[in-house]
Amino acid sequence: MAPIQLCEQATAYQNDGKCELTPMGNAVTSQSVSMWLETALIQARKNLLGGNVTGTLWAYRRNDEEYLALDLMDELNGVHGITFQAGHHHNFDPVQPSTPDMVEAIHMAGIVISALKATVANIGWLKD
Repeated sequence: MAPIQLCEQATAYQNDGKCELTPMGNAVTSQSVSMWLETALIQARKNLLGGNVTGTLWAYRRNDEEYLALDLMDELNGVHGITFQAGHHHNFDPVQPSTPDMVEAIHMAGIVISALKATVANIGWLKD
């Protein structure tokens, strides 16, 4: 699929629907999300400097909007973040994508984690 230019900093792909994510654990990632992953990984690898990658995955709300943040760090102190905004049409920005729902956001974060062979050190913030 050919990219559609949204703005100078964000590239999106023609949306072919949500990923198929079933309660049986089966996942079929849509072509547009797979294409986004390639772009997101290029951006992440520019910022990560080398060594094992660890991440923190955490959700938050701001102004009645839901977000899922994936903060990544490597052994050489390279850092990269992706913040998903849930509840909107897909926007395939490599660092600030929008997703139809939180399920899609979690799946997209998961495929980034898997592709980078990252270890998730924390899920959520445990401080009150």
